[in-house]
Amino acid sequence: MPYAKDQEKLVTAINKGLDYLYRKNFADLDDQLYAYGILARSGFEVTSRARYSIDQLLSNDRPITIAPNILELDTLVLAYWVASNLNDGARMAQIAEKLTSFTVRADFKDEMTFSEGEWLDETPTASPLKTGKYFAPRYAHLLTELPNDHITKSINEILLNSRQYLANLRYRSTLTSSKLVALSMQQTNLLEGTNITVNGEATEIGPNGEMSLDLDMLRTGMEINHDASSPLYLNVKATGQRQGLGLQDRGYFVTKWWYDRNGNYIDLGNGVLNVNQGDLFTVVLEIERTKSGTGTNLLVTDLLPSGFEIEDALLETPKIDGMELDFEAGRTPSYKTGMDDRYIAHFDDTWRKGSFAYVRYTVRATHQTASVVPDAHVEEMYNPSVHGRSAMSKAIVSSE
Repeated sequence: MPYAKDQEKLVTAINKGLDYLYRKNFADLDDQLYAYGILARSGFEVTSRARYSIDQLLSNDRPITIAPNILELDTLVLAYWVASNLNDGARMAQIAEKLTSFTVRADFKDEMTFSEGEWLDETPTASPLKTGKYFAPRYAHLLTELPNDHITKSINEILLNSRQYLANLRYRSTLTSSKLVALSMQQTNLLEGTNITVNGEATEIGPNGEMSLDLDMLRTGMEINHDASSPLYLNVKATGQRQGLGLQDRGYFVTKWWYDRNGNYIDLGNGVLNVNQGDLFTVVLEIERTKSGTGTNLLVTDLLPSGFEIEDALLETPKIDGMELDFEAGRTPSYKTGMDDRYIAHFDDTWRKGSFAYVRYTVRATHQTASVVPDAHVEEMYNPSVHGRSAMSKAIVSSE
């Protein structure tokens, strides 16, 4: 709401949507429960209808000795969220009892096998349903809205399991990532009053659950202890300059070529691009997947060196040994754009080992400067560990 240009129009649209939900008769039980939960939170009187839907779910006489599937658990979690919004303690207790009967557990340590001093890799863990570790990937994030006195042991364990499950996914959509954020924020709120020590020394926890680690700890290992009532998970974000100027192949081989306005290749063998103000160039990025298997949703980001701007123009087609480069060969980006400080392209098709693409854009040297030519960065959006970077160089723009 605070960011809406026309808040009155937005409120009108929301109210129309709520009225539609109130009048609509949904056939699917999940749709019914989700609609009733939203309406209850918005002040609509849907108690009778919501209770009827919950009772329909609870009347299922399925033997509890049979392990539930993910869809059943998700529906039970959704029903618990609705019952909580109605403040219906009786139905909350019935649902919680049913969840408890499935012997929900949150101990993930048995599945994790690793050597001392090594970080866990992205290898998928065993199926939680096969080992009794249940989760609700579609609706568990709704449970983060519940008051603390509505979070039972089984609900808390589903929250933990769901967070761990989503965190271990190799590919995550924007919606799934937002659910993970909600679950993580709920976990962060539980950190209040938690004491954490690293190698025996008390460590201060930031407002977002972050703490600082030095490079020696990452190199030699560390011992972390805490007094939290639930498991904690450490995610590490490493920042700093890259080492070396050469290209980096972590699944994609990326090369950046520069051509003058006539399509002639500019040799940067000495690592320096010497140009004059006003000169126009075509920048060509050659991308090839070197990793086996498949990947998708490839994002290309190429930051401009200081003193250059993107031009909305096409110059002479770049040539290799006198032959024009065929930009129709290989993959074609589904989206591309030039911004003030970078060029971006996105590929939504599937890449396999050997798949390649050529992309190009035009730049003009606008300011006298000596700067770094950044590396072009390519990564799979939902699996960023598979990526690649081109080599870096320097640019010197002289006055005419």
